[in-house]
Amino acid sequence: MTDYYSLPDGKGGTDLVLEKALSHSEGGFARAMREYVIPRKALDDDAKGALAMFAALMFVRLPAQHKQMNDFQVETVKMTMEMMRGVYGKDEETWQAYLKQMEEKTGQSFSGLRPEHFDPDKFEITIPHERTLALAFAKVEKLADVIMNMGWKLYYAAEPDSFITSDQPLALHSRVLEGQSFYRPGLMWPDDVELTLPLGRSVALFGSWSEDGVTLKDAMTKEVQTFNLRSATYTRDLFVASVPEFPGREDIQREIERELAAARGEAARG
Repeated sequence: MTDYYSLPDGKGGTDLVLEKALSHSEGGFARAMREYVIPRKALDDDAKGALAMFAALMFVRLPAQHKQMNDFQVETVKMTMEMMRGVYGKDEETWQAYLKQMEEKTGQSFSGLRPEHFDPDKFEITIPHERTLALAFAKVEKLADVIMNMGWKLYYAAEPDSFITSDQPLALHSRVLEGQSFYRPGLMWPDDVELTLPLGRSVALFGSWSEDGVTLKDAMTKEVQTFNLRSATYTRDLFVASVPEFPGREDIQREIERELAAARGEAARG
């Protein structure tokens, strides 16, 4: 896929501002990994900022996340249309008052518009790709600041353990929210929220509000397993493991088999 992050420039061309910003962020991340994380040196502010931006971008740059955002926007449009039919279309007087209000607000004529025109089942609703990108990236700097202010631990896995990744590797987890794991950056407010993100096969980032600063820690096998299970929580299509055996493999394999069985059952019923 080419020009995935390109936006229309309003002149018939493309605006590469997101492409350039991502390239700059990737350069900063690579430097932080090479000069600080891998050799286990204390992070300076620039290195921590680069890692925080990398983590924030994991919320907003992934196509799998954009698909979820797109689906949410489509459902929002459908719910709005249903609400308009139900609330304003309940009788003719209410409907005409609504049309008059809209004409006064917009200066446009809505004569001939009927409640049945807002039946979402009669439309194929799509969201422009550039709108989803703009929505996704709108708060990335503020999100990076939030992650920057969390307390961090960098966990280092020893052979033969290794961290895995996926097409949605970052996860948040909170016992306050009924023990849920989730992928929504707006839910970073609980005091016990935990952020996990693999940075490579041998190192992963853990963020929380329970501690300050940055700690470097050797990871036990059970901790690597927890990271891997959380990295696998939101995958849509892809797991990536550098070795065939890794902590958590059996649990992930069982979940894949369960989902495949469920999909086959749906297909058979269809």
